[in-house]
Amino acid sequence: MPVNCIDDAKHILPLLLDKGCGCVVITMGSQGSVFATQEYKSACHITTDKVDPVDTTVSVNMSWRIDTSTDVLSYKCLIQ
Repeated sequence: MPVNCIDDAKHILPLLLDKGCGCVVITMGSQGSVFATQEYKSACHITTDKVDPVDTTVSVNMSWRIDTSTDVLSYKCLIQ
């Protein structure tokens, strides 16, 4: 299923969670990211500023953390 916009990503999140994923993050370039987890299944859209990439090399082991201003959601996912 193609993901062309934020609404597409929000539609796909529950489908992936239903397949057993614990945490789903869909990156949408300059549109930001959309994520949800088994604990918080409601899709969350994180906006971003557009940037000019300097280096797009990705490490095999990376970690990320998302904290909202209300501190309701706080996650640390480790991809190995």
